[in-house]
Amino acid sequence: MSYIAQFLGFLSVVSVVLFWSHAFLYLAIRHFFDPGDTARRITIIVLILLSASFIIASLLAHWQDTVFSRGLYYCSAVWLGILSNAFFVFAILWILENILVRMHFPIPLPMIGYTGVIIVILSSLYAVMNAADPVIREETVSIQNLPSGWEGKKIVQINDVHLGHIIRSDFAWKIVDMTDSVHPAAVFIVGDLFDGMDGHLEWLVEPFNDLHPQYGTYFVTGNHETYLGTGKTLDIIQKTDIHPMDDTLVDLDGLQLIGIAFPERGARRDIAGILKKVGYDRRKPSIVLYHSPTDIATFRSLGVSLQLAGHTHRGQLYPYNLVTNLLFWGYDFWIYREGNYTLSVSSGAGTWWPPMRTNSRSEIVVLTLKGK
Repeated sequence: MSYIAQFLGFLSVVSVVLFWSHAFLYLAIRHFFDPGDTARRITIIVLILLSASFIIASLLAHWQDTVFSRGLYYCSAVWLGILSNAFFVFAILWILENILVRMHFPIPLPMIGYTGVIIVILSSLYAVMNAADPVIREETVSIQNLPSGWEGKKIVQINDVHLGHIIRSDFAWKIVDMTDSVHPAAVFIVGDLFDGMDGHLEWLVEPFNDLHPQYGTYFVTGNHETYLGTGKTLDIIQKTDIHPMDDTLVDLDGLQLIGIAFPERGARRDIAGILKKVGYDRRKPSIVLYHSPTDIATFRSLGVSLQLAGHTHRGQLYPYNLVTNLLFWGYDFWIYREGNYTLSVSSGAGTWWPPMRTNSRSEIVVLTLKGK
């Protein structure tokens, strides 16, 4: 199946979800506010337009990179986040109202409705500001047989920046400045540097040329690079000071760095086969860059010291963090230490779709390496 067919199929599924989400919101408005006939008709028209806005914006943004397409995409993406917050807030309030009625303690419906509106507005404003204000999360990682030259050195993990129609070069500069402030020995960009939309992307990544860590900056692809086109992505990266890694191994002063590309659509990666092919030596300390926190048992059994991953965003908006936690078997966010194996999963520096976060922070991760 071609990418265009997959993209259109994906939008079809999204269209169905959007329709029913907006239908629920309309029912909630009718229930809690009981608008008159004219207000109902206006509400229906507005919700239909909002329901179609993201599909139209996605199609337009996929084939054009203009101020108008970016503005429409941003506004529609923010509305998606507001819609998600509204869906869960009003669902909870509807359940709460039924409980209060059964307890013979009814509350006027408009009061419940306006309470919901206030909660949605405040949570959405917080989510936008929270996503735009990344933080530094610091952790310490112990690695067996760590070369003495790496003792106490810091590495920076950056993933899921999603440069594109919403996240622009000003945000990239913010990430670069934060990274520079900790003076890392190496910087690892673990996939989804780009959002997957076409456009003038070369200049968006230019700020990362300002990074000059001792051992360099390295990059592996994520799923959104496969949407953009892995070949096109690598062409862009090769014009920068970033070192692209496509199933390759580099020796960094006694520390093995392995970069494994994200599988193309519909494919699977033979992790053990890739490690064997690149010359991985399980007796030596190692860092694996692999965008998704998967194949954990394989990496652990093969003696990998440290795996860096992202991809999950920790769900971005509540309660989707519960979903990511289930999908990735509890390995969706934080740092996990199991014997001599450590997995670092970051919630990501940027955002995808809604530029909003309610249950996580936009972050870069600073790891201080210690021997053991």
